Amino acid sequence: MKNQSINVTELNKMMTYLEGMVDKESEEYRIFHDFTELQKKRFKEEYEDKSRPFLSIITRTQGKRPEMLTETLLCICGQVDTDFELLIIGHNVEDNDRDRVLEIIGDLPQWMQEKTRYVPVFGGTRATPLNRGFEEARGKYITILDDDDLVFDNWIEKFKEAAEENPGKIIHSYAVSQDWETLSGEHSNTPIAVDKPTNIFCEDFLITRQLTFNVCPTMALAFPSYPFKHLNIRFDEQFTTTEDWDFLMRTAFITGVVNSKTPTSIYRRWKNTENSQSLHNEKEWSKNYKTILKKFCDLPAFFDSQSMNKIINGGSSGKNLDDVQLFYAEKEYNPSEYIRPVKGENEHEMVFDLSEVSKDKVIKKLRIDPCDNGNVVLSEVSVMVNYKDEETVCYDSKAIKSNGKKFGDGFIFLKSDPQIYIPIKVGKAIDEIRLKSVITYPVPDEVLNTVFGKKNILYRVVRKAYKVLKRLLRK
Repeated sequence: MKNQSINVTELNKMMTYLEGMVDKESEEYRIFHDFTELQKKRFKEEYEDKSRPFLSIITRTQGKRPEMLTETLLCICGQVDTDFELLIIGHNVEDNDRDRVLEIIGDLPQWMQEKTRYVPVFGGTRATPLNRGFEEARGKYITILDDDDLVFDNWIEKFKEAAEENPGKIIHSYAVSQDWETLSGEHSNTPIAVDKPTNIFCEDFLITRQLTFNVCPTMALAFPSYPFKHLNIRFDEQFTTTEDWDFLMRTAFITGVVNSKTPTSIYRRWKNTENSQSLHNEKEWSKNYKTILKKFCDLPAFFDSQSMNKIINGGSSGKNLDDVQLFYAEKEYNPSEYIRPVKGENEHEMVFDLSEVSKDKVIKKLRIDPCDNGNVVLSEVSVMVNYKDEETVCYDSKAIKSNGKKFGDGFIFLKSDPQIYIPIKVGKAIDEIRLKSVITYPVPDEVLNTVFGKKNILYRVVRKAYKVLKRLLRK
């Protein structure tokens, strides 16, 4: 790890900045200076100790899917970089299942067995074995690889390359997503891929996007051990779902995140077998989601420079297809249930394919998020809903609701997380949605003048804040 990179985390940068701002004779200077000196000590302890492995891998299992656990361990055996330890956390594992897990561990190559520990944990929620695993971990970095995850041979290698340049930051790598099923009959529980991979998780971490929903699978993240070990940032055991999202964001506010843009893993979406989506009902997911959002509102946070630059200089403007998402639901929206569009017949048209979703789910609500940030105008808006019975219904902007302000034949959004709500005929299977819209980012001055007028206080505040932040980032 590079010693000159000690101030790469957001917390360290803030304390160093404050140290340089105050009078050197003041008590505040002594406090800030002592903190930075402590960080130099922690840096040596955390990142220069050659007796510690680079990565601790935490694998939760209940021992009920040995075939998948075997696949996961095979992926670890095939790593180019073997500077790791593996902690298999058996959570509420019954005796017969525990014996099978230990048998699988015993079948590993000798060098792999020497790197592996089995840790039994009983009681608690999904977060409980994670806290125990992080407590037991000796690695400089820690990652979560569940017993149904798949990783490529470059997984650890890419984590380490990014950590060498950014010690102390969370490492985020790209992941592909793929639909899988398990066979029944003679070869029951054998996992098979049933669709081609998609790149929905192959995008940079952006803190403003992550504040509303999680697009970072756990195996695509490597956490520095310092926040857990020394700052008491732990997994919240009240959560039965989304515990990883909550932990990620509370850590990211302190450390910041660096992106490794190489795909290193496969996130498997199970279509016919038990998973966290099937084990917990929609009401439970919604309750956890709302609780986490409230926690975010109560937390202080440092915004990393990458996220700030994207916000100010047009990071997620809706002009790229990867910025746009269509969410579908029967009751409450699930942040993980969305569809990316493909390009339509012209540059202003986007097509969302719901043909597969309609087979398995009753859709009663549709919402399109054109981008993450505000300061955007959608004009010439129209939506075409194509149903599977070949009926087609078209809507213009007058028939569409949004969380923005109506403006001509479209909408203007000044606040972040723009949303438009698509009217549909409930109970009818949908084939596809076609959205046509001209997207302008940022909002032109003449539009602001028209909507608010130059003497309007809101207008002056918006323009002044925008110009100040842009000037600060360019210094």
